[in-house]
Amino acid sequence: MKNIVASHRIERDELLKRVFVPRQGLAEAVHSMSGTLIKVVIGPRRAGKSVFALQMLSATCGSDFAYINFDDERLMSPVNLDEMLTAMIQSYGETKTFFFDEIQNVEGWELFVNRLQRRGYNIVLTGSNAHLLSRELSTHLTGRYREFRLLPLSFDEYLKARAFALDERLEARERQGLLLKQLIDFMACGGFPEVVIGGADPSSYLATLFDSILFKDVVKRHHVRYPSKLQDLGRWLVGNVAREYTCTSLKNALAFSEIHEKVSLAQ
Repeated sequence: MKNIVASHRIERDELLKRVFVPRQGLAEAVHSMSGTLIKVVIGPRRAGKSVFALQMLSATCGSDFAYINFDDERLMSPVNLDEMLTAMIQSYGETKTFFFDEIQNVEGWELFVNRLQRRGYNIVLTGSNAHLLSRELSTHLTGRYREFRLLPLSFDEYLKARAFALDERLEARERQGLLLKQLIDFMACGGFPEVVIGGADPSSYLATLFDSILFKDVVKRHHVRYPSKLQDLGRWLVGNVAREYTCTSLKNALAFSEIHEKVSLAQ
């Protein structure tokens, strides 16, 4: 356990060296760090929750906080949380601020976190929408938390991430043209940081992310009986995002996909 905690401290230090785009709502989140409530950052996969939490912490604590990332295969088996806490204190000293990333991967995490909060620790958590929606948080943390919802980059954040700035010496039409090009790119690629900042190929990355969110965060969570139908519905909605639709049009779209599937099998 000491080696695991030590490796996470190295990971934390490397992350703190990076420069990140300030996210909307960060000022409010930083202000909340002075309170005693547990801070929970939730949102869709790969939206930048961990980075947002690091921004909160670095703005208020510098590097004086302990960090554990539970998205680690070495922590997949049942974890002795008291043993982990001892190792954290040995590695980080007597810090009173803890950051637990992807906390939902730990069985019984809510009892552990509540106990730390009662002992005066300042806790920051992140978790995906697959496990930590508002109703789960209200059950697990019973009013002891403050929730921050994070979405992919907005257009304003997208422009900052791309270091885009309009040259005021240009004519108004030229400035509008440059800004419109950025907007078109944003609408085509979206605001997920891995695409905007990390350079991931939008077509393959977003297709994989779409399937992960659909099947892991929706199908698995809600025990959907016909996942292929839900996938057809999701793709139809993504492909018709600017179009009005009714329950009847959705039913017809799903019926068409079923006919197409049967024809494909027959061939």
